[in-house]
Amino acid sequence: MTADAVVGKSQDAVVGHFQQILAPLKFWSEPVPAAQGQRAVRFSRGRDSMTLTTSTTGTGGTRFMLLGNLHVAAGG
Repeated sequence: MTADAVVGKSQDAVVGHFQQILAPLKFWSEPVPAAQGQRAVRFSRGRDSMTLTTSTTGTGGTRFMLLGNLHVAAGG
């Protein structure tokens, strides 16, 4: 799954939001390498993973891109 959006929040606020909503779902997070001026965080849970990349826009907002690789249980 993928998502791409621009929001009027800081990079820290966007990362914090995803950490807050994914932690109760048993995802843990870790920083991963990113291009200059960007921030990237990987969220993992078993075989599932999502990578969130953020960058500051020219207007001070944050563009984020989310790429996920999620699996469903057999019969689900």
